[in-house]
Amino acid sequence: MSRRVMLALPSAALMALGFGAAPASAKVVASESAAAAECVEHTDARVAKGGTAKDPNDATASEVAAAEKIFHKALADRGLQLGADGRAYDAAGRAVPGTAIPVYFNIITSGAAGSVTQARVTKQMTVLNKAFSSAGFTFQLKATKRVNNASWFNLGYGSSAERAMKTALRKGGTNTLNIYTANLSGGLLGWATFPFDGNAGDKMDGVVLLHSSLPGGSAAPYNLGDTGTHEVGHWMGLWHTF
Repeated sequence: MSRRVMLALPSAALMALGFGAAPASAKVVASESAAAAECVEHTDARVAKGGTAKDPNDATASEVAAAEKIFHKALADRGLQLGADGRAYDAAGRAVPGTAIPVYFNIITSGAAGSVTQARVTKQMTVLNKAFSSAGFTFQLKATKRVNNASWFNLGYGSSAERAMKTALRKGGTNTLNIYTANLSGGLLGWATFPFDGNAGDKMDGVVLLHSSLPGGSAAPYNLGDTGTHEVGHWMGLWHTF
C-alpha cells in the first residue's frame, strides 16, 4: 500500500497504514483575540468560551476499536509488533527507523489580511519537529506558496471553497503533508484529515490552520504553534494529541 506508514507512535494513537483521507476533528476558538482565551476541556476539539463551531468528527468507542483493529492488522501484515514503549519493532527486536515527511505550506491571504511571515512558518516547523521527534518523525519544509484569494481566505469547513483551494494547490503524494492557513469560520482553530477511510489520493488530504494560530500570531493563547501539532497529529492518525 502506498499510504503513509506511521509506526513509531503508541497503539492508542491509531496510526492507520495504507488508507485514505477522511475529515478529522476540529479545534475551536471564539475569535482571534485574547478574549477567546478560556480553554474548556482537552478533547479532540479545543473549545474556547464563545466558540460557535462544533467538532464534526467525535470518535465513538466503536470507531476507536475498529481503527485499533486496522492498526494492529497492518502491523502484523508487516511482521511488526508494538513494544512497551509504544514503538514498532520487527521480529529481530529492531525498532522501525524514523520517517521524514515533506511539507508544503500554502498561505492564503485577502490582500494584506492573513499574511504570515516566513519566520513564523519556520517557527511552526520547529514546534512540529520538537513535538514528534521522540516518535521518530521529522518534518522537512519543501516550499511555501502565498496565494491572494479572498474567496478562499474566509474558509468554512467542508466548503466548496476548501475543495477548490486544495484541488488547485495540493502537492506531493500521500506521504506529503500540505498545510493551508486562512481565516476560518465559526471560530475554528483548524481541522485535518485522517489517514484512514476514503480515497488515498483525495485532494482534500491535509491540514488547515487559522493563520493567527502560528507562533507569534494574534490568536493568544493559541498562538504558540500547538494547534499545528494537534491537527498534524490527526493527519497522522491520532484521535487525541495531548
